[in-house]
Amino acid sequence: MAKQPTAKKITKRNGKPAGVRGADRKYDRAKLVPKICARLATGKEPMAVICRDLKVPVRTVNDWRAADPDIAAQFDEARDLGYDAIAHDTLVIADTPLVGVVEKLELVKSKNGRSKLVVTERRNEDMLGHRKLQVETRLKLLAKWDPRRYGDKQQLDHTSSDRSMTPAPAMSKQELREVVQAVTEKF
Repeated sequence: MAKQPTAKKITKRNGKPAGVRGADRKYDRAKLVPKICARLATGKEPMAVICRDLKVPVRTVNDWRAADPDIAAQFDEARDLGYDAIAHDTLVIADTPLVGVVEKLELVKSKNGRSKLVVTERRNEDMLGHRKLQVETRLKLLAKWDPRRYGDKQQLDHTSSDRSMTPAPAMSKQELREVVQAVTEKF
């Protein structure tokens, strides 16, 4: 008796053959993209943290952005809103005093020859250095992430080192009239 050939088993995902176009994806793009964009727009979390929390690889999200211009536009808008939120946070941090305890410590030698730190003064004051660090860090990140809106204005210097290409000084209105008159008289 001859053996019957066995059919190759096709694994299915949600009732559809695996590998067939249109099979359900592992991640629901339609649900995840708005969630990711909403969290990016707050400016509080980077995409890596959001993706880890939603259990979706960052690479997958970046592939979605590269493949679909509409998704890329949504992410760009969310990032811009997030940058604006961070910029707003810098103003709030700068305008809101943060009172903390400052202690002055001194090294005191005891009778047995050992040294220990002792608080000699304790006062409450604004944590200005801490707030300044928070503001500067955010501003530097914004300048890197979106230099067009938050970076320092760049100005090009067109002069040469030997001054052979130094721009001509601006003419006064009277000098300009004289040049125009001289040119028009020739023609």
